[in-house]
Amino acid sequence: MPALLLLAKDGQKIVAKNGDSIGRTELGADYQLKFPTVSPKHIQVFKRERTWYLKNISTSSRAYVNEQEVPWGAEREIKAGDELRLSVRCHLKIL
Repeated sequence: MPALLLLAKDGQKIVAKNGDSIGRTELGADYQLKFPTVSPKHIQVFKRERTWYLKNISTSSRAYVNEQEVPWGAEREIKAGDELRLSVRCHLKIL
């Protein structure tokens, strides 16, 4: 199954599969980030045909792709080289 490789500024690596969620706690997310300002279940990444997407699934927090806001419930196409921001300190790069 294809995977999406993300690298956090703190060096944490995430190998996300289609439909995985990323957030702060293991209770809600498939992958946990060590940032208290990230929602328990913040974003979901998924693949439709050959394209990866990010969906903001946090009703209380923002998500950004290349500094463009992705509102709650919205999807944004993502690709290698894109930078994701989930909080002031939590930045991810797609490899």
